[in-house]
This record gives sequence, C-alpha cells and structure tokens, in this order.
Amino acid sequence: VIKLNAWEPPFIEKVKKVRTKELSSLRKYSLLQSAFGFIWAITPFAVRATNVSWFASSTKVK
Repeated sequence: VIKLNAWEPPFIEKVKKVRTKELSSLRKYSLLQSAFGFIWAITPFAVRATNVSWFASSTKVK
C-alpha cells in the first residue's frame, strides 16, 4: 500500500523522525542505567570506607 500510493518518501521521513526520538530516549535511558549501576556497585565500598574512616578517627591511640 505504501509503495503503491507513492507514500515512500513521506513515510520514510516519519520513520526517521520517530527513530531519532527513540534513539535519543534510549541514550538517556542507557546513561541513567549506567549511572545507577555505578552507584549500586560502589555503595558497599563507600560504606566500608566511611565506617573504617569514622572508626579510625574516633578511636584514641594510647
């Protein structure tokens, strides 16, 4: 139907516009997912480092 009615160029432009929006959304989602993945991975280390630092600074050495 698209080729029969010579709608190819307008249809291709619509698809390109939608695809551009989709790719933009996917990039944003991927960046956000990467950031949360990094935070999820670094949290245990950060908690341990904070606890050790706090313990080391709060204990008195004789």
